[in-house]
Amino acid sequence: MKPVVEKLIGSLIGLAAALAAMALAFSLLGYNPAEAFRLLGEGIVENYDIMLLRVAPLILTSLAFAVPAFAGLFNIGGEGQAYVGALAALAVSYIAPNPVLCLLVGALAGGLLGYLAGVLRVKRGVHEVVSTIMLNWIAFYTVRYIVVNYFKNPYYPDTTNPVPPPGRLGQVAGVPVVVFIAIAACILCYLVLYRMPLGLAIRSTGAGYEAARRLGIDVEKAMILSMLLGGVFGGLAGAVIVIGETYNLDVALSSVYGVGFDGIGAALLAWNNPLAIPFSSLLLSALVAGGYQLQIGMGIDIHVLSIFTGVVVFVLGLPSLYELLKPKLQALRLAKARRRGGGA
Repeated sequence: MKPVVEKLIGSLIGLAAALAAMALAFSLLGYNPAEAFRLLGEGIVENYDIMLLRVAPLILTSLAFAVPAFAGLFNIGGEGQAYVGALAALAVSYIAPNPVLCLLVGALAGGLLGYLAGVLRVKRGVHEVVSTIMLNWIAFYTVRYIVVNYFKNPYYPDTTNPVPPPGRLGQVAGVPVVVFIAIAACILCYLVLYRMPLGLAIRSTGAGYEAARRLGIDVEKAMILSMLLGGVFGGLAGAVIVIGETYNLDVALSSVYGVGFDGIGAALLAWNNPLAIPFSSLLLSALVAGGYQLQIGMGIDIHVLSIFTGVVVFVLGLPSLYELLKPKLQALRLAKARRRGGGA
């Protein structure tokens, strides 16, 4: 219980520091902080529909980062996994416009990309940060090529024709269905990590490779499966964007999703806890939704708000990033101590 309380207190302190940093930034840019925060709050209330639509893919890309993180891996490939998932879901919607089938195929496509990164790490020693960053752009430009050459809308070459109505997901009681899907994914992820042997293997691997091996855990398999599962959530994020939000796929460079990178921040804010990720994702989504009101009321460019979002992510995410790195830092200290002892 104590670690949970400590993390909660740390997050509250970080949030207060982030709000102070945002107020300072508003002042330096010549804006009244009180007025800016008032407009930000109004924007969140007025644009709650935007907030709800954005939160679903953000939750899923947060899970895409969080699951491999439990195995001590950094999946920076949520963006690329989202794009291949979006393309796969879109293609299926043209052939068999069934939302469930679209979601499953999109998740599978993202999972394959995550699996590739995991295999490269285990079999070839390619660090997952390097491979997933490279795969992000490989995936994006491959998807772009396919869209522009095979799926483009004749009137808007960078976008596809819309998803057929039978393949779309709508709303229930004013809440997008994709939000319920994302929350269900969080619950499923929690059960896998804390109630299933696979989750135990993944968490043990993240705690220490050698200790996990002594427990009889196949560390390499756990690493690959964690990346595969992370990719599944990343691909699902792209699928929900296409069939539950935009109903088409836009591959213009100016329209890059960005949810993969925002998802990393949301995961760090939640200390990679699947049950806390919806709340951290909602916080970042609220900032984006409120930003539109800042743009209208004070003339602040919506992209400038990314700076403030970055401040929040940095201040709140840094402590959890340290927690993620702590086992590796402790292992390095132990290895150095052993070398010194051997030299003596």
